Amino acid sequence: DAIEGVSAPASSDYKGSEAGSENETKNIMWLLDEVKPDVVINLRTTGNKITYDYGLSDEVYKKSYAYADLLSKLFVYTRDDSCFGKSYFGSLEGYAACEMEIPALRICIGAGNAPLSLNEYNSIWSSGRESLAALMAEIINNG
Repeated sequence: DAIEGVSAPASSDYKGSEAGSENETKNIMWLLDEVKPDVVINLRTTGNKITYDYGLSDEVYKKSYAYADLLSKLFVYTRDDSCFGKSYFGSLEGYAACEMEIPALRICIGAGNAPLSLNEYNSIWSSGRESLAALMAEIINNG
């Protein structure tokens, strides 16, 4: 109820008949509960930015900020310091961060419109190929 969206199935902005009602959503929620990851990362197009603040508790906020800061330097993407709050409640990141208290990031890769042009892939790969390994090292070393 906290998010707006279309009321019938569509290619975007359909929030489902109720929270957690879609099969892919049920599976992701089950997986998050089973694995309990240290961080959740959603790679999406477009925008060349990293979002991390969905109205979090202090502890989750500090970790999310640190991970977003690290990745923004490695990817050379802007760290978006906006608080997205309720507008992201229906997203993977909003659920992980707000409901499960798992740091969660959205990395918006590429600058063009989706689907991205093949011309963008080399720069995306060049800037990001080592970033997830660096993030894993950060998590292992600093929790």
